[in-house]
Amino acid sequence: MDSCHENECLTALRTVKNSHHGLMSIQYFNKHSITEFCFETSTLIFSTVSSSYKLHSLYMKPLNILVIDEAAQLKDSESVTPFLLPGISHAILVGDECQ
Repeated sequence: MDSCHENECLTALRTVKNSHHGLMSIQYFNKHSITEFCFETSTLIFSTVSSSYKLHSLYMKPLNILVIDEAAQLKDSESVTPFLLPGISHAILVGDECQ
């Protein structure tokens, strides 16, 4: 590898290191710590309605917007769980009752 490519690689590595400072602060790189880091720093989370109950036990920034896909197929009682997540101020329900 010539010196020009080495410099490019080093610059890229420094950029990644500097832009992912929070990632470097994780003490143990195991599944739990990575999952925890992702939920603490995420601004967008995808989840099914049925598994959204798991989000209640995680520390994460409050979510402002909730989008529920296939909402026409949900029972009212099923949609309560995601609506109880902290910080939800808007909800978008998407669904086609003819599906």
